[in-house]
Amino acid sequence: MTPFMCEDFLLSNETARRLYHDYAAQQPIFDYHC
Repeated sequence: MTPFMCEDFLLSNETARRLYHDYAAQQPIFDYHC
């Protein structure tokens, strides 16, 4: 049984998981809403 909030919680297919882990995960997070 997988945990409710695993690292792939919102990544619904293999393509999404590959794109996130290979490219997006290393990018910084910018929060401009302040």
